[in-house]
Amino acid sequence: MSQSILCAYCGSQLLWGAEFCRNCGRPIQQSQSVPYLPLTPAPQSPAFAWFQSDKNRVRALVLLAVILGGALLFSTLQNASLQSRLTTLQNEASTYQTQLQSSQAQNSQLQSQVSQLQSQNGYLEGQVQSLNLQNNRPTLTIWTSCGKPCTTSQTSWLAGGVPDTFTYYVTYTADYPVGVYFFSLSQYSYFATCPSTGSVESQLDV
Repeated sequence: MSQSILCAYCGSQLLWGAEFCRNCGRPIQQSQSVPYLPLTPAPQSPAFAWFQSDKNRVRALVLLAVILGGALLFSTLQNASLQSRLTTLQNEASTYQTQLQSSQAQNSQLQSQVSQLQSQNGYLEGQVQSLNLQNNRPTLTIWTSCGKPCTTSQTSWLAGGVPDTFTYYVTYTADYPVGVYFFSLSQYSYFATCPSTGSVESQLDV
C-alpha cells in the first residue's frame, strides 16, 4: 500500500513524494509532510456482531425485561414479607406493652396492699407489746358507784366490782385514813343491807 500525505494549506490528499499540491498548486515541503495512512476499521467482537441483528436485539430486550420483571417481583414479595413481619412485630410490641401496663397496675396494687399490711402489722405489734405489759402486770380500772373520782366523807363508803382471778395491789390517794376490803358477793350484800353499828369489822364479824 502506497503512502500518502496531506497538503499543509488545503488539506488535499497527495501521494508521498509529490512536490506540488495538485489542488492549490503550492509546493510541498517533504520535511514537514506527515505520512497519511488510511484508517482501517477495527475488527468487531462477536458479541457486537451478534447484537447488530434485530432479532438478537429483541431477544436481549426480552431477556432484560424478564430479568427486571423477576427482580421487581422478588422485591415486591420481599417487601410484602418484610411488611408482614413488621406488622407482626408491632402487634407483639403492643401486646407486650399491654402486659407491661397490666403488670405495673398489679404491682401498684400489691405495693398498696403491702403498705396496708405493714401498717396493720405495726399496729398489731403495738397491741402485742401492750398485751405483754398487761400480762406481766395488769392494770384494771375498778368500777365505782359514782363512776369517777369521788368525794367522800369519813362516814361514807364506795363500792366497786373486780374479778376474783387476780392478786390485787391496791393504790389510791385520800385526805384521811381509809380502809380497803375485798368482799365476796354475799358479804357485800350483808354489809350493804345492815344498818351501820360501828366499824366494818364488827358488822362483818371479822
